[in-house]
Amino acid sequence: MLLIGGAGNDSTSVRDEIVSLIARYWEMAKPIKKSEAAAYREVWSRKQPALRRLAGQYGSSNTEKPLTASSVMSMAWDRYFNAVKADQHHGFENRCELLAAVACAFAKHRTFASMPLPLRKTIAGLPNVHESRWGWFGSMRGAGYYHQAVNENNKHLSKALDEIPLRGTVTRSEYEKYIAEFLNAFPNGRHGVGIASRLLALKRPDQFVCLDSKNQRGLCRDFGIVQSGMNYDRYWGEIIERITDAPWWNSMRPKNAKEAAVWDGRAAMLDAIFYEE
Repeated sequence: MLLIGGAGNDSTSVRDEIVSLIARYWEMAKPIKKSEAAAYREVWSRKQPALRRLAGQYGSSNTEKPLTASSVMSMAWDRYFNAVKADQHHGFENRCELLAAVACAFAKHRTFASMPLPLRKTIAGLPNVHESRWGWFGSMRGAGYYHQAVNENNKHLSKALDEIPLRGTVTRSEYEKYIAEFLNAFPNGRHGVGIASRLLALKRPDQFVCLDSKNQRGLCRDFGIVQSGMNYDRYWGEIIERITDAPWWNSMRPKNAKEAAVWDGRAAMLDAIFYEE
């Protein structure tokens, strides 16, 4: 509400300016057809998600923290790379080697189900004799039924991963198809965002991060989102959409080999920044 009344000439001047401005807009106006109005409303509707994200509104959460208020999400590529490189727990080069090995596995094997068990366990974040770094990017050691599903080569895990392309930006529709098939592997429950995001982060480390007990607190604090009640819809809306708006995520692939390796797994590498023992 704008107060334009009161004592003095100033209020009269402001009122006259506003009335004059409205009159000019009225003169510039022109009638439009119903079809044009409908088209405008359609364009307006499609632009709303982008406008909400500019204001820091991601997903259905009431939290409004713009990217510029986040110490990590506002980083340009150079700063982000240096933050990943400062990993004191596992070392960024070893992380890159693991992601490169998994990328080769997905390129070599047509499906997750066709991979040898030790390799499936490595990707799933479960203990195995094939790879000592199996727990990096999110250990799923305590997920008992998930462990059983991987051991028994549950077809729904493989079919779920088939919904995620190896290249190109993964769409929300593809993600939702992945989740729908993933849930079929757990008819008795005992699934969760940690398990689902672990598989996503290993197949597409450029776009997904495994959200687990070791990084969730720091990541949620920096993103300005609530830790409790995390679900599959919130994971996409509040985490993945934020990631794909970040300057470092949208940067060009570097020419330097080490930087390029981190860039190829840039979303999953958030674990290197937020990991806490």
